[in-house]
Amino acid sequence: MSIEPLREQSAHVRRVTARHERIDLVWPENQCWTQVEHEAENFVESRRFERDNPGGEAGFEIAVITVYHDLWDADMDEARRLFTRRWSEDCPGLGSESWFEEQEPRPRVVLVHRCAEEDEPAAAADDVRIEGGTAGGTVLQLLLQGRDHFFMVELFSTGGFPPQGVLVRWVEFLKDVQPCIFEDPERPCPDLIWNY
Repeated sequence: MSIEPLREQSAHVRRVTARHERIDLVWPENQCWTQVEHEAENFVESRRFERDNPGGEAGFEIAVITVYHDLWDADMDEARRLFTRRWSEDCPGLGSESWFEEQEPRPRVVLVHRCAEEDEPAAAADDVRIEGGTAGGTVLQLLLQGRDHFFMVELFSTGGFPPQGVLVRWVEFLKDVQPCIFEDPERPCPDLIWNY
């Protein structure tokens, strides 16, 4: 997806070659996530993951992590509007709500997007159209401004709205995700970090 509106309102686009910034996201071991796709074009890089045991715990089965390289001072309100607008184009009766927001140590927001059938209110949706237009789904989304890059993590549920306990657990998981710098003394990346 184009993020030109964010780039246009950004004061600068810079490239810092001396730092290698990532996010410290390490999947829970019992979730069995596997990378199935990697794409990179210009300043945008994305990786798609799927759970090896989707028949296990109900919840999220697909994850997409997107890095907008060298976008370091995006307006978070504008980012929220941009990505919510993207889902509203794909999903009838979109219902979006913020579950977490903070400015320090780095600006971030966790959003939940739910879709409803055209004749149903969003709050009552069990059958939604997310992830390639398939029926049944919810998106849990982290928007995170790093020091050098803008990060987005999206978790997809293709089986309707996840149980409340599952949703809360994944919101807590995303709340802990922070930018990290390889070999940085203040915010080093963990040893098991994936190289995104």
